[in-house]
Amino acid sequence: REPPQIALQVDQSLGGVVAPSDRFTLSGTVSEPKGLLDMYVLVNDQKVFFRTSDSPKNEPTKLKFTTDFPLKEGANTVMVVARQTQDFASRKVLIIRRRPAAVAQALARTQGEATFQR
Repeated sequence: REPPQIALQVDQSLGGVVAPSDRFTLSGTVSEPKGLLDMYVLVNDQKVFFRTSDSPKNEPTKLKFTTDFPLKEGANTVMVVARQTQDFASRKVLIIRRRPAAVAQALARTQGEATFQR
C-alpha cells in the first residue's frame, strides 16, 4: 500500500522558495492508483484550497490543481495533503520565504540597474 503521490511545480534548486510579493501561486498534481478521497492546501495552518475527487472509489485518480494565496513577511509553511481514505494520507511541506517589501524593491532596483548597464 502506497500513499498518494504529490508533485509540486516549484523550483527548489536554490534550497528553497523565495517570493518577492505578498501573493504566491502554487500548482501541482496529486495522483493515487487506488482512488483519492480529497486533497487540500494549508498555508500557515489556514486552509486555502480544497477539492474532492470525482472518480469512483478504487479507480485511478489524478488531480491537477492551482491555488493563489497571500503570504506573510518571512517564512510561510505550506502543506499539501492528499487523502486516499480518512486514515491514509500523504503530505508534502514547502517553506516559502517572503522578502520584506523594502528588500524586494531594493533588489528590483539593483537588478534593473545591472540590466541597464549591459
